[in-house]
Amino acid sequence: MLRIFRIDRVFRPGNGWRAAVALMGLAVLVCASCQTTEAWQKPVDDREAAARLAALHGEGGAAVGGGGREAVALAAAAAGFAREAPSRYRIAGPSWFHNVKVNLRVREDGLCWHQMEDLFLTLARLDPQWFDLHSGVRDQGDWLREHHAVVVTAVGEPFESGLVLDPWKSPGRLLVHRARGDGRPWVENKRHRMELEAGRRLPWRGR
Repeated sequence: MLRIFRIDRVFRPGNGWRAAVALMGLAVLVCASCQTTEAWQKPVDDREAAARLAALHGEGGAAVGGGGREAVALAAAAAGFAREAPSRYRIAGPSWFHNVKVNLRVREDGLCWHQMEDLFLTLARLDPQWFDLHSGVRDQGDWLREHHAVVVTAVGEPFESGLVLDPWKSPGRLLVHRARGDGRPWVENKRHRMELEAGRRLPWRGR
């Protein structure tokens, strides 16, 4: 949608008020994707994230054979990624405003799917044996609501049973919640998962 505007004519010296008005309008139109945040979604710390991951194996299940240690390692990596995201993507302010900057080419990346890809690859380097990593998407095709995040399941379990790991919604903090309890269904992008497992990001990404 941005391609119909001549951004260079709006954001130039002497056009201060026009730039402000345009930016506010674009904030409504462009920040769009990923924006809806339910009140019950709360950031969690490393310990809580690890407990929720371990619980994917049932009561005490992940404690056998090192699965509990793997849950701790995955949680620490995901929470650490979230804490470093504001610096990594140069995020200042709420995520929706960073989306505006990315779409205006003021920032290179940091949209939800950028962060999903980078988090997926970060977790994949740990080579988890007790957990499977998935590329999850919600409201695909709806430009006002489409949202991407890593979904983690117990190994061999269906995608719908997994946990969403979302570093985007609350910059600097990790959100963890059930994929099937999000109010709107999450689905797996299997092709994207295979690309990420091969170490490849989406081809139109700049970095």
